[in-house]
Parts: sequence; C-alpha cells; structure tokens
Amino acid sequence: MITVLRHFFVDTWLGRAAALIVFLSFIGLGGTFVGLGGGGFGDTGNHVVKLGKLSVTPQELAHSINQQVVFLQQTGIAPEAMQSPAAQNEISHTALRNIIVAKEAELAARRNGIFLSDDTIVKTVHEMPEFKDEKGQFDSVKMDNILNRNGLDHAFLVSQTKRLLYSQATMLGFGGMVTVPTSVVDHITSYFTKIRSADIAEFPFAAGPGATSVNDKSLKRFYSNHLDLFKEPELRHARIVALTPESVSKTLEVPDSVLQNLYKERSRDYNAPETRTVQVLAFHNEADAKQASQKWGSSQNWDAVQKLFPKAIPASLDDARQSDFPDEDLAKAVFALKVNVTSSPVKTAAGWSVVRVLKITPPRHVSFEQVRDKMRDEVRQGEANVALRARLKSFEEAIAGSTTLDKIPDNIGAIPAEGSLDEHGLTQSGSPAPLPGNEELQKAIIKQIFSQKKGEYPRVISLKDGSAFAILVEDIIPGRQKSFEEAHTQVLLAWQADQKKREANIKATDFYQKAKKAQNLEEVIDNKDKAIHFRRDMKFSVTQTHKDLPALVSHAVVRMKKGEIVMLESADSFWLIHFKGEQLPPQNEYVAVQQRLKQQLAQGLQDDIAETIGMDYTRQIPPKKFNPTLFNQVSQSALQQVLATIGRTQ
Repeated sequence: MITVLRHFFVDTWLGRAAALIVFLSFIGLGGTFVGLGGGGFGDTGNHVVKLGKLSVTPQELAHSINQQVVFLQQTGIAPEAMQSPAAQNEISHTALRNIIVAKEAELAARRNGIFLSDDTIVKTVHEMPEFKDEKGQFDSVKMDNILNRNGLDHAFLVSQTKRLLYSQATMLGFGGMVTVPTSVVDHITSYFTKIRSADIAEFPFAAGPGATSVNDKSLKRFYSNHLDLFKEPELRHARIVALTPESVSKTLEVPDSVLQNLYKERSRDYNAPETRTVQVLAFHNEADAKQASQKWGSSQNWDAVQKLFPKAIPASLDDARQSDFPDEDLAKAVFALKVNVTSSPVKTAAGWSVVRVLKITPPRHVSFEQVRDKMRDEVRQGEANVALRARLKSFEEAIAGSTTLDKIPDNIGAIPAEGSLDEHGLTQSGSPAPLPGNEELQKAIIKQIFSQKKGEYPRVISLKDGSAFAILVEDIIPGRQKSFEEAHTQVLLAWQADQKKREANIKATDFYQKAKKAQNLEEVIDNKDKAIHFRRDMKFSVTQTHKDLPALVSHAVVRMKKGEIVMLESADSFWLIHFKGEQLPPQNEYVAVQQRLKQQLAQGLQDDIAETIGMDYTRQIPPKKFNPTLFNQVSQSALQQVLATIGRTQ
C-alpha cells in the first residue's frame, strides 16, 4: 500500500530495492491470492470514482483491498478480527483512499512536468526479483505466468509501476530525514521494557478440605437459594444442512498441472539460496567509509555508529539473496563476510559502503511432493467462494424441494447434521454439539433453531462469508426445574464446592490482612500449607505475561504501585499479589527494543508527511462521481475471497 511503503532513501540502490519489493507485495504477486482471478473484476469500463482524467477501476479496488488485508495480517491482526462489518468497512475505505492518494500523486507529477519514459518503466519491471530466473536474469515467461495466475495483465502491471514511481517522486521522497526525539523514544522504551517483580500466592477453591457432611435441611436451603443451578434447559431436536466454503472446497478437483505451474511460480520461496541479514552504511567518499569501518568494528553498536556518521545512508536488509543486491561488488563483499564482522570500505557504483552481517541462513529446497497437498488445499480454498456462489442456487432448489432435508445432493458440498441441543449449543450430556462450520455459522444455526417453530418449512439463510444453511426443528423438549430429590447429588456437589470456595476466601483474606500489616507477603505465607501455591519474584512487563496465570493477575501487576498488596478473585482461585519493584531489562534487550521503536516511530512520521502531502493533492483535484453501489459490490466480494483464503492457510 502506498501509505505504508517502506522508504529509506529515494535515488539510492537500497531505496529502489526496498520500493520494488513492497510494490510486488502491493499488487499481490507470488501466489498469495491463488484462485482469486484478480478478484473477479475485469475492467468493464465502469469506475468506482473519478479524479480528473483518471479513475479507480473495480479491479484496482479489489487488489488494493486484498493487499490491505494481507498487510493487516502481517502486522499481527487475525482474520477473525476483520470479519465485523465495521472492520470491513474500514478496510474497504482505506484501500480506496490509498488508490485515490496514489492517483492524485500521479496527477501532481504531471502538473509539475514529471513524465515517465518507457525505458524507466521497463527497467523497473526488469529489476523485480519475482520476475527473475535462477541466474538472476529477467524472465518474461515467468512474469506472464505470475500475472496470468493472479488475473492481471501487462497494462495493469505498467499502471501500478507508474503509480509507484510517481508516488516516489511526489510524496515518498519527503520527510526522509525526520527523526524522533530521543526523550520520546526512551520514555516509550522504558514503559514497554521495565521488568516488574512480584510475589504471588494462589488459593485454589478446590484445594481446601471442605465440609464432609451436611444434613438435608442445609442442602434444601442451598437448593432454594440457587434454583437456577438446578434446571434442565429446553432442548430442541433439529435437522441441519449447511453449505460452507470449506465443505465446498473439499469437492473441488485440482489438476496436477495447475499445481506444477504454481510450484514453478513459487520456486523463489521453495528453493532459496543462502541469504544474509545485513546492516549497511553508504558514503560518498572513501575516507568517511574507512573511519566508519574502524568505529563500527570496535563498538558493534548500530545505533551509535549512525549517530557518529549522520550523513551516511543507513539501511537494513533481512534475508537478502546475493541477487537482491543491484551492485555486484557489494553483493560479493556481503557474501564473503562472516557473522558479526564489519567489512572494509567497498567501492560501489554509487560511492562507498560499509557492511555488517548479522545472520546467515543456509540454502533450502522444498520438493514438489512435499508441498503438493498444501498447494492443493490452498487452491481449493481460493476457489471455494466462487464455487460456493455457483452452487448456492442448486442448494436453494434442493432445500425448496425437500421439506424434511433428506433429499440434498451429496455432490454440491453440503454438510448434514442432526441432534438435540440447548440454547448454549450443548447436548443433554453437557458437551458441545458437533455443529458444522466456523463459530459464526454455529452461532447462527443455534439462534435459528431456537427462533424457528417446530415443523416450520426449512428455508435457506445466508451469512456474510457466503455460507448458507437450512434448519428443520423436529421436536421441542421444554425445560423444567429439577426437584430437590432429582438434583440431590448435584446439589451436594455444588454445596461442597461452595464451601471450599468459602474456606479459600477466609484463608486468603486472613493472609491478606497479615501481609498488609507486615508490608510483606513472603514473610507471612505458610510454605508448608500445600493448599497455597506461592511464587517468589515473578517477572512481568507490559509485553511479558505468564500463560499459567489469569490475565487479571498480569494486568494488576503492571498497574500496581511499589509495595502495594492486593487480593483478587479469578474463576477458580483467590490471589494475593505483592508488587516489590521494577528495574530495566538487560542492556542488549533494551537497546534492541529502543532501535526498533526508533525506526518504527520515524517511519510513522515519514508516512504521515507523505500522507499529508497526498491528502493535500486531493483538495487540488477532488474525487468526483463516486459509485457507492459498485464500491459495495467490489468490497464485499474481494473481502470474502481474501479473508477466506488467508483464514484457511494459516
């Protein structure tokens, strides 16, 4: 996406390389959207919005939405979080906004006399690593295969290349020297990395001895005070038939020839040579490069050496191949170095560079047989939504012609199910009912079962992800209050659990009061009491929690004041927490987070500058003739396809 392009320095070899890599991600190459066929939107002559003489086509919007979803996933946002209408609305509008800003940048470039020659566009495309063969040479056949696989053509590739180059010239070159104040970086780094120490005592409800005997009078009183615990819920027996992308995908045939072509397209991923993660400082003269080599070699501190040489061009490359370096001499120098060794100055076409290798990844090879099944599943999942829509009419006709749901064809991918369950989706034994589909579909099925009348003719109900189902409620078993005699064993067990919780509460409260008085938890805890789980000097931070502790414990520690002692209740325990103090992490950890935050914050500011400039362009030539119907149609289809693909390939 234009607003998140990682820009180092325009007009340097590293800036061009980074921009090219991000551009390939932007247009969705490399098989990420296998089977989407470009989102199903050719250039029909319609437009989503007009900007002067330019327009946004349905195909461009679909691909921008695809990349927006992939970007969000790569930043750690799960596909499930993008399923809500609000989230999808935000994704679609952001994708459209990115295209508008990019096209406004192109218009601005033309107004200022910036025009791209055919040679510049051809050279840019030929430098794209995804289009190169094993020898690092441009391969037109490989390029055509990738474009065809993703439903793209040469015209689309050229338009996207122009968009990238125009954006570099009119937006992305500004703000390159922006820095974040050290005090801000240090404050945020300290907040995220400070290690907080706490003593913690757990008092599990179930650990206490509890009462061993009780009379019926006490049990009846407990029963009367907790009637809701001893009810039999209403059960409904229903027949279900569901059609989901997953169920349809399992019926799709994928020829080996398709998989072979896909494997060839991804040869760069499956068959990788040795790669290296490096840091680079680029200089205009040899003298500065020599001085930097000496200083860097002795300090081994990336942040410090950048401060010593502010005029140098710093950059980092992760897992770079030798062919990823446009300068041959620099590539040879990088791949001749050992880990954590600083190079001597290297003469390049643009000047002089000093390099340090941080990591070496050996070559790898994944055979076709090893990934055949995974690729087949991916292709099926990619085509599932299209196939589901094609079969939906047959599904509806089958439901309409089968009032008992027993005449549904087995070749369309429908899933039948039958059974009794309560409104929480549990069977009579208390276990979850084996309903088809994902959580959203299961909730919809349960809701429909308990809103539909007994014997009512089934009808097809569709969800936003394309899934569909039909229900026939065959029987309703009313809920009822169990008598004390019926629930006697259940009442006894509930009373015993309540007594254990009460005992744990009394014990935890007693120790809490003692610890508050002594201002120390460890001193008052009885280590011989096996019913108390005491943990000394546990470490916490904003980013470091403990999976074996409830979230409320971790959240409490990072909010407490030094010396404070609190008592908390979770689902199955009481907790005493004594916050003892905080300290900074080891220097190497602190510096690593500090550098990462500094880069991220600086990049955010640079992006904001480019964004601001782009939005200013939109005020000069405002977008017009917005087509909301087409926008909604493209958005819904593109989101369904890409979310289904990503969600099932994780």
